[in-house]
Amino acid sequence: MNGKRALTEAQFEQLADCLKVLASPLRLRLLMIVGSGEWTVGEIARMAGIGDSLASMHLATMVACGCIKGRK
Repeated sequence: MNGKRALTEAQFEQLADCLKVLASPLRLRLLMIVGSGEWTVGEIARMAGIGDSLASMHLATMVACGCIKGRK
């Protein structure tokens, strides 16, 4: 395999779960915002045009699947 390491079944499962999470247009928007700098949840929510609690819920889901890393 050209010296490249193949993904394990568990890694494929984790990747598929992350892709499912990112299938939401709102979560893609949040990913773009998070990728553009370091922001508070309130700032992210305002940029996305949603409430703080909704932003927090979606960001927590993205952290749980490993799409992003959270910081407190």
